Amino acid sequence: MPQHFPESEPMIEDGQIVYKPPTVYPPSDAKEIMAIDKEKFLKNPNVCPYCGTRSIELGRLEANYNYAWEHTECLICKNEWKEIYKLIDVQEI
Repeated sequence: MPQHFPESEPMIEDGQIVYKPPTVYPPSDAKEIMAIDKEKFLKNPNVCPYCGTRSIELGRLEANYNYAWEHTECLICKNEWKEIYKLIDVQEI
């Protein structure tokens, strides 16, 4: 049975389903990767922007006026970042 990494997507290699561990970068390299992959991260913010794993922990959501933010941590590579949200619409309920 193939080794399963819960934070990775299954892939097919040679007709077999395989799970590959995420690439984990040390924090010193991660800052450069963040700058390069920021646009990619904003399109898919459900993964760590440093190593790509889905094993992230969301902190408490804080807000003021039109912005909100939350501190987020990757449980695999241990990098932390702040996700920033902006009010873009209002709907009647």
